[in-house]
Amino acid sequence: MPYIKIFALCGTSGQVFDSIIYQGSTTELDPAMLTTFGHGALVVPKLAERINEKNVLLIFDNYFSNYNLLQYLRNKNIYAMCTTRQNRFNKPPISSDKDMKNLGRGSTDHLISENGEVIITKWYDNKPVVLASNFLGSGKKDVCKRWDKTKKKYVEIERPEVIRVYNQHIEGVDKIDFLITIYRTFIRSKNWTPHVCSYNRFSMYKCLDGVQEKIIAISCS
Repeated sequence: MPYIKIFALCGTSGQVFDSIIYQGSTTELDPAMLTTFGHGALVVPKLAERINEKNVLLIFDNYFSNYNLLQYLRNKNIYAMCTTRQNRFNKPPISSDKDMKNLGRGSTDHLISENGEVIITKWYDNKPVVLASNFLGSGKKDVCKRWDKTKKKYVEIERPEVIRVYNQHIEGVDKIDFLITIYRTFIRSKNWTPHVCSYNRFSMYKCLDGVQEKIIAISCS
């Protein structure tokens, strides 16, 4: 079954601000920047052109991640963080998966670039999780509850700040996919655009003063 690959810039509410349709080698990206960022990461600077506000946090996954991209976004005064693979950063000297496992759940290691502008943080939960950021690392740790299969109960483990912030704000793209699925548009069409536009209008409507409370009241009646 044919499908369309779309790269989307979304808010945490799921509202879509911009998108790029993947078109192979003809995708609307700057070929001059390809050597610097690579095919995956090159999508992010294009979508980030729409960001004009200050103190914006941009989050993406490891498909797009690399050092040059985080450095570029920092120079544009855009805070950014992403999941990543260690080999995307030229094999940084950070604790191995085996060492982290021996230290146990909640163990953390981090590495800061020579210019102090990019931080890699590795955290061990059930398995290693690696995040990179241009502004935040282990930071102020907190305690979170995680399920322990052996003890068959929730246990408390330490969590670095970058993990907490990432989990709080990553849901934008997943949210729009989820809501389009459960709130289907009853218009017979093979086009995906009406579904996105309908949810965007609804999301903007909820931003109006007092509308959120009104919607909650209606949904509970």
